[in-house]
Amino acid sequence: MSARAAKVQAIDNVYADVANEAGFMADTLLGKELGFSGKSVIHPNQVEIVHRIYTPTLNEVSKAQKIIGAYQEALAKKSGVIALNGKMIDGPIVARAERTLRFAQAVGLVKDGELV
Repeated sequence: MSARAAKVQAIDNVYADVANEAGFMADTLLGKELGFSGKSVIHPNQVEIVHRIYTPTLNEVSKAQKIIGAYQEALAKKSGVIALNGKMIDGPIVARAERTLRFAQAVGLVKDGELV
């Protein structure tokens, strides 16, 4: 949380057991769930796994687009309350959705706001 507040990437530490792919995958998934921006690697075989896990899924991109859409609609209506599917949306949720969309655009999943 401190890294996010300081607007710096929080990179998860190295997983040294390069022969344990399942353990590396589990550790990388945990890092993503905990909010890390990426993971350090020590072996080329680990790179693809990190890319696969940290690249937003189509579901994550679609959800982010819906959140941004609801946010923009609320702004247009000058509404102080933002909700999507019965769930409240606040600033940190919008910021996470924006990060997801920027990442998706950077890796070519989104072009001109649309899924590719």
